[in-house]
Order: sequence, then C-alpha cells, then structure tokens
Amino acid sequence: RSSPIKASSAMANVLVTFDVDGTLIESAGDDANRMHKEAFAHAFKSVLGLDTGIDCVPHHGFTDPLILLAVALHHGIEEARVRACFDELKQSMIDYVRAKTETEGIAFAGKGIRALPGVEDLLKRLKAKSDGDGAKQRGRLFVGLGTGNLEPIGWLKMESLGLKPLFTSPPLGGFGTDFMVEALQPHNPQSSRFFFRYLELPRCR
Repeated sequence: RSSPIKASSAMANVLVTFDVDGTLIESAGDDANRMHKEAFAHAFKSVLGLDTGIDCVPHHGFTDPLILLAVALHHGIEEARVRACFDELKQSMIDYVRAKTETEGIAFAGKGIRALPGVEDLLKRLKAKSDGDGAKQRGRLFVGLGTGNLEPIGWLKMESLGLKPLFTSPPLGGFGTDFMVEALQPHNPQSSRFFFRYLELPRCR
C-alpha cells in the first residue's frame, strides 16, 4: 500500500523555471546580446536623454529594472526621477524590440546569443515528460522562465533560438517586468559598485 505522502507527491504539479542569460543562453560574437543592449540604449535616450549603454556599470546578474537604475545613477540622474520613469523606461524597451522584430524578423532577437550546450536536449526531455501519456496520473510538469529580463525580451530570445515551443503554453514565469528593486545604501558617485536587494514575484497564469 502506498503511503499518503507518496501518493500525494505523485499527483503534485511541478513548476520548473530557468534563468535566461548564463543559464539557457550566452552572449557571443561582435553583436553580443545585441537586441537587449539596443533596447536599453533606446530607453535611456528616449526617456532620460542619455546617450549611453549598459556596459558603463557592472551588471552581471542584475535584473533589467536594476540595470536601468544603476546606469541612470552612474550618469547622475536622481533616483526619484528614475523611479518615476520606470514604467516608461520598461515600455520603451519593449516597444523597441517589438518594432525591430516586426521589421527585421525574429532573427534580430537572436543576434549575438546562442543556446548553451545541452539546453535544447534538456528542454525536450522536460516537454516529453509534460506531454507524456502518464502526465495526468503523475501531475503536470510546467516549464517556464524565472529571469530579470523583461518578459517580452526573455521570450523573444527563446523564440529566436527555436526554444520557445519547448516551454509550457501559454507561457508562464517571473520576469523583470514583475518586480521592483530597492537600494540597500545611498549611491556613492565615486564607486562603480551598487548593492541592491529585490523581491521577485513569480506570475503564473
């Protein structure tokens, strides 16, 4: 006789999420992460009037909103002004990538990025488990993204590499569009280091 715990576990739904940059994909070549970087540059210019990019500050592991804040602070923009513009900055990035992929095709989103070895095979195996004959008996397996990328940017990266169909449909996860960042200490203009905390609020739909 199966124990109640084992029986309950066998029927449980399971959610698997992946970060994007450095986990599923990596930047490559002269156009490394081109779409994402151009989206940031467009937002800085159109909303804050800054001719800049994200490489002026350390940003590895940062969420997109955190990068927006860090770069603006680096250029002397007041934090209150940046926070007041967050929605406009994020929407500017989203509008840019949508317009570019509409005119240049999904290949634009794939410039300067590539899937890491083994990623496609792993996602195919997870999809097979999710779609298999025993899925209803086992409980469903959901596969999504948990990333600091803005949601449309994260999914465009997956689509451009042919990986998006391997995720649960409709898409789900937690993104840089879903959470805010807070500074742990006042910005020091003499330092290029920033210390932040953030609260991630995954959104499953």
